[in-house]
Amino acid sequence: MAQNVFVLSDGQDALDRLVACVDSSAKSIVVNMFIWRDDPAGNRIGQALLGAADRGVEITITKDKLGAIFELGEENRQSFFHKDYDFTTAVKQRVINAYSSKPDLMSWTIQQPNDLVERLRNHENVKIFDHIVRNDHSKFTIIDGEYLFVGGMNFEERIISRDANGRIWRDYLLECRGKQHVMRLKERLSGGAREISDLEFVLNDHSGEHRFEIKPCVLNLLNCAKETCRIEMAYFGDADVTAGLIDAAKRGIEVEIVVPAWANIQNERNLKTMYDIYCRTNGRASIYLSPDMLHSKMMDIDGRSILIGSANFNRRALNQFAELNVLMSGDSRCARDIRNAYSERRDASKKVAGPEDLNYRKIKEWCEYIFG
Repeated sequence: MAQNVFVLSDGQDALDRLVACVDSSAKSIVVNMFIWRDDPAGNRIGQALLGAADRGVEITITKDKLGAIFELGEENRQSFFHKDYDFTTAVKQRVINAYSSKPDLMSWTIQQPNDLVERLRNHENVKIFDHIVRNDHSKFTIIDGEYLFVGGMNFEERIISRDANGRIWRDYLLECRGKQHVMRLKERLSGGAREISDLEFVLNDHSGEHRFEIKPCVLNLLNCAKETCRIEMAYFGDADVTAGLIDAAKRGIEVEIVVPAWANIQNERNLKTMYDIYCRTNGRASIYLSPDMLHSKMMDIDGRSILIGSANFNRRALNQFAELNVLMSGDSRCARDIRNAYSERRDASKKVAGPEDLNYRKIKEWCEYIFG
């Protein structure tokens, strides 16, 4: 199955490919998204979906209202769907500002109307579910039951250009071709058990049976590591994963971790976690600080198993949010491309030489721990 999976590690390539598939769609499109901004990238996807709907394609969009607090608080501060925010959303957005890395760039702004959004809402072939907080951080798009796009990329301009602070954003999007992938994802989402395969979906689902599979999968991979553990991750903070990484390094596993030198949120929590890992392993864990904003969520164990998707290694992602990851094994083209992208990003980063490279602000880190 992994032979029909391809990685898009460049944001422009990912957006172009997704839009091309939407433009060629003939039957149905299902979108599940966390952040969708009213910016050029978000509008390009919206326009492609409207064009598909005009051709008779049945479109279902599920958009988590929780993502609005980030849409309203970062970048151009314009949400694609959530123009009419409520008091609770406003308060949460202010909390995000309070512990963000650059609160001066994250103030509130008046939402501007978007005719494209209204045309989608009123289209007979489009169903939109965006009115509730789902705590669903997963991101996937299914086109004609044949193409599945899954990963960490949201629908926003900064995936293809620099963010408001001038930094390049790095992430991954997987393109899974073939009905078997779509059918398997639907089986897993509906409660199907995991199977032994060279590609499987690993998920957190807080509806129904409340399955939280990703954290146990991460801990098991760390425990089974024989030689190497390479991680590229946006946000850390889960105590059990941190302990698992420390234990792996102490067992002699070659642990490499690449994190953003400055994360857009939870930056001090990241630095505190890296500080703990570095000091408690006596520097045996190699930590790299990337000049880019790594929004990636990827772990590679022994060059044989890759876990990649939407789930960060922080508390909320692993213990509270719905998430969707892909676990692949073997030496497929996709796996090789992911490993090559990881190596390039690591080599462009600064290796931590001592704990002084990981200084963090204790009060702010505590706030991020409480509210993050």
